Amino acid sequence: MIGFRKTIMRYLALGVSVLLLNLVSGMGSVAAKDLPASPDSSVNKLDVVASYYDEAITREDVVAVLKSATSEQKRNLGESDSAADSLVKEMLLRRVLAAQARKEGFERDPATAARIVLAGERTLSDLYFEKVELAAIDEKKVERFAREEYLAHPERFRKEELRARHILVREVASRGDDARTIAEALLARVKAGEAFDELAHKYSDDPGSAAKGGDLGWLPKGKTVKEFEEALFALKKPGDVSGIISTQFGYHIIRLEEAKPVVTLPYEEVKAQLIERVKADLRRKARGAIVDPIIKSDAFSVNRDALTQAVGAAGVK
Repeated sequence: MIGFRKTIMRYLALGVSVLLLNLVSGMGSVAAKDLPASPDSSVNKLDVVASYYDEAITREDVVAVLKSATSEQKRNLGESDSAADSLVKEMLLRRVLAAQARKEGFERDPATAARIVLAGERTLSDLYFEKVELAAIDEKKVERFAREEYLAHPERFRKEELRARHILVREVASRGDDARTIAEALLARVKAGEAFDELAHKYSDDPGSAAKGGDLGWLPKGKTVKEFEEALFALKKPGDVSGIISTQFGYHIIRLEEAKPVVTLPYEEVKAQLIERVKADLRRKARGAIVDPIIKSDAFSVNRDALTQAVGAAGVK
């Protein structure tokens, strides 16, 4: 479900309970007098998760919504009672408002009817994709592909960590010299034998590490921006110092302090990550097998003039 967590948090921030209270008191668009006072007898009370007069959210409704949620979204809901509570309140609020919209004849408006059809088509197409993707996942093949990738690319699973110091010089308008000129002067002082940690403490524009003599601690690959990482891991032995490295943060001088022995992570440690990657690739290929023949077909066309008119009619500038 797109924007699942954002939707939950938005309704939580608005205070869904307050909105529902407004509905009851007549402050909202739906007043209590407009709705029947008795619950829908066709719904088993044991299946009702939340209700407002004759409108109810059932366990089946919640299951239907959660089936389209990602694994991360489901995990977040499982870890937070308040998130699940907010989701159900949002579902109930939507159902109450939808009932009132039907009562007021919204569906008789052609534009509204078209939007309802489009929403239904989106749901059906999403369900179709889910079916296609599910059929593409063979658990035995997935694990075999994951192990094959592990054996074929051992370099991807090497753990390499280095401890480093750096001096950062940012562009500061108030300085007389530009940042690169200052960095080059500091590099010359390092090469002349001045203590790196003292220069970092005095001149580095990185407050987090400057107080520690520029010490950045242990850095695995993927922890820093590309330019910094490439320069750091190009250093061969403790004590080696880089040239001037330009990144989005400014100009760096990097010194290698220590290196841990390189280890290859065992398959079991990266298995879950590999399996998820293989599944994602299989799902992508399954979607492509459905989508590509359609959108690449000569029968698939877009009338640009009609599209431009439609966009203009919708008030889009």
